[in-house]
Amino acid sequence: MSNQTSKRLKQNAERIMQRWEERARDEVGASMHQDSLMLQNSLPKYLEQLVDELSTKIEKTPARIKTDKIESTRIGKQHGHERAGFADYSMTQL
Repeated sequence: MSNQTSKRLKQNAERIMQRWEERARDEVGASMHQDSLMLQNSLPKYLEQLVDELSTKIEKTPARIKTDKIESTRIGKQHGHERAGFADYSMTQL
């Protein structure tokens, strides 16, 4: 089942990013001052990592699991740092 989910996620990535942007604009006021590329900047990386994580075709060795965890944390921190650099975002919105 995970591989099916991984495949569907990959096939629908563009639509997911569009819906995510719509929701961000509805729920986070500061996002109204950013263009699509800025809002979606780390989302493609996150989705790609999620696709890999759900895939049953990638061998999950202990080293791979550790690397994936580090990369996931790095992507999340990068996204937060980018948002924190904009004066429009409050702590709640971050």
